[in-house]
Amino acid sequence: MAELMHTAVGAKLVMIGQALDRELGSFMPTQQAVDLYNHNAGIFNSYLEVVSEDTPGVKFWKHRGFQEPDLETYGPVIDEDGVHLTPRGQYKFFKSVRGAILYAQNYYL
Repeated sequence: MAELMHTAVGAKLVMIGQALDRELGSFMPTQQAVDLYNHNAGIFNSYLEVVSEDTPGVKFWKHRGFQEPDLETYGPVIDEDGVHLTPRGQYKFFKSVRGAILYAQNYYL
């Protein structure tokens, strides 16, 4: 897909964002489901990170503040359904995507 972005669209850099963890909630009703998803997401993220290191023009972007969010200071980032982001989580995600864009502008444009 990254190669297609380079050739078809002419992108100089393809940013791949990490898969975020999920929490217990209506869409993730059991701790076993949460643990399985988060385990697989971790493997997927590790794979993407390693592959992107060896692929020119591809950068794996880690979203900060989602793995161990400071709940006392900021509140939850994952909504009660266990999947979607709260308004605070959306704001943190927006800031992370903005950081990725600024990184791309500074280093690749």
